[in-house]
Amino acid sequence: MTFARKPSFKAILIAFCATAAMATHAQPYWLHKSGTMVYDSSTGLVWARCSVGQQWNGDSCAGEAKDYQFEQAFDVVSRINSTGNLGGITNWALPNVRQLQSLRQCTAGFRPNTNIDLNDQLPPVPQECKRTKDDRYHIHPVAFPQSEALYWTSTPLAGSKHLAWSVGFSNGLLETMGRKLPFYLRLVRSMPLTGNPADAGFTQKLNIFPASPLTLDGR
Repeated sequence: MTFARKPSFKAILIAFCATAAMATHAQPYWLHKSGTMVYDSSTGLVWARCSVGQQWNGDSCAGEAKDYQFEQAFDVVSRINSTGNLGGITNWALPNVRQLQSLRQCTAGFRPNTNIDLNDQLPPVPQECKRTKDDRYHIHPVAFPQSEALYWTSTPLAGSKHLAWSVGFSNGLLETMGRKLPFYLRLVRSMPLTGNPADAGFTQKLNIFPASPLTLDGR
């Protein structure tokens, strides 16, 4: 299910610079000096850079991401917090659907007339990205290298005991899936910053998103 394969951080960064003139998205992301976390200044959320099961090796996310059923995911997060193994932080959470969908990056924009109500008393959000032959991923590849295709959110479908919301980063699609299916996990914590992100260790700003057909596996 992986759609990201072994690009080096430096190689992607060089490609970003080469496509800067074509970039269409300004990014509010800041990388932590440890390399393990990403701060989104537009939402006040801090994200684990690697999927659960992977480790930051100084260049990229190494190892195999692990997939879990929906109910299992909450136990996994509790274990991670109890050990403090993820950056020494003990308040990680599984993101809700609105939080996780905010990581979608659509180089061609969102597909019109697909807004869906998430039943959280906030405005509807687009259900999917526009699809073009050059759109091959829908998450920032430097901020979140070696990403997987489908991730669980913490949000069950209202009124259903069997379905929950997932976010697909191979197609930018929000959809409900059976809770017994195994998907990947990306953890989040709330940390709104009022000052300079660098004061909290977030020292590298990512300003661009490539609008070229660059892929994470080099094809």
